[in-house]
Amino acid sequence: MTVPPRFLRPTGVALACAAAVALTVPVALTLGASAASAKTPTTVAVSPKGSVVVHARGNGHGHGMSQYGARGAAAQGLSYRKILSFYYRHTSLQKTQDTHIRVLLSGYGSTTTVSARPALRLSGRQQPLSTTPARYRLVAGSGSTLTLQQLPKGAHASWKTVETGLPNLTAFHAVGWSPVQIFSPDGTSALYYGRLRAVRSGSGVETVDKLSIDRYTAGVVPYEMPSSWQQAAVRAQAVAARTYGVYAVEHPRNKHYDICDTTMCQVYGGYEQRNASNAVTASDYAPAATATSDEVLTYRSQPIFAQFSASNGGWEDSGGEPYLVSQRDPYDTSASGDPYDSMTEKVSASSVASYFGLAKLTGITITGRDGNGAWGGRVVSAKLTGRNSSGGKATVRATGYDLQYAFGLGTTLYTVAAH
Repeated sequence: MTVPPRFLRPTGVALACAAAVALTVPVALTLGASAASAKTPTTVAVSPKGSVVVHARGNGHGHGMSQYGARGAAAQGLSYRKILSFYYRHTSLQKTQDTHIRVLLSGYGSTTTVSARPALRLSGRQQPLSTTPARYRLVAGSGSTLTLQQLPKGAHASWKTVETGLPNLTAFHAVGWSPVQIFSPDGTSALYYGRLRAVRSGSGVETVDKLSIDRYTAGVVPYEMPSSWQQAAVRAQAVAARTYGVYAVEHPRNKHYDICDTTMCQVYGGYEQRNASNAVTASDYAPAATATSDEVLTYRSQPIFAQFSASNGGWEDSGGEPYLVSQRDPYDTSASGDPYDSMTEKVSASSVASYFGLAKLTGITITGRDGNGAWGGRVVSAKLTGRNSSGGKATVRATGYDLQYAFGLGTTLYTVAAH
């Protein structure tokens, strides 16, 4: 199964993910507005009972690689190495050696529950666990310890304690490092390579998967970019994802794990995802990881913070690093199939007013842009005028992100028009 590129989600930046908004009615837009226009405030009068028309480009923060841009570049014949060198300036490709990553897995409740498969082992034990039960799980024990339980086969079976006093970070793994199946409370499951560690957290446990960086990369790629796209684009995604992971290893989020598996980091789905009927619903994509095995992007011999997003709207935004520069992107266009290339959304004035705590909205002024891209660039600051609940005049200062969320957009590259 393939999935669309990330939507409304700033990679590696702790910002809330807004709900997806259907943006329709394409409009013609022009890049390259002058720096002067970026500094000139533009005001739109708003009818409190009317709507605001928003024209927008892009989806995501726009730092580093545009996924649709990578697709467009691949369609023009660029190799994955050239795609990476365009989006990550001043970097080099180097090989990383024997790197393992620890991934916090979400959605598995307060236990680590696995299938009792052949050759299943518990860390620190020489002999495999018996296959007689249906499942095993590690749960919180007394103090900081863990308890091992087993579920006998049968429709009405109940969990039985096998052993207590196991140390924190005890893990399940399979002989030969084949995948281990772990279950969610809703009956769905997934298979993961590596060691599935149970980590004490409050009155329960969290599950952390420790595995090789290439296995991890294979489990990220199809959840971040459709594997059916041009292989140069998919391989560029593999290198970016691996580099993002290696950077996390060197800058861990927690003493027990390096990275999460959600859109707050980058999405990791493991080897396979299965529904409650045990049918495979998604799987990893090893070819891209194998073709780029161990390759990471470095700057001054150090792995970079390889941010990426779905679309930069035709202009890559500076990420504050020498390798994340602001530059025009000739590959992220409608020709790449980018659905975020040009969008129009009509938003009610009342909903915007409510978002900012106003009783009525009468005007929006864009007071600052970054000078790069359409309309003078991404919105940096704005001012909203209207009436408060007492009927008095009110002014609210806002950032470009504030307005982005009020409008339900996935980008700060937008302009506002009267309706």
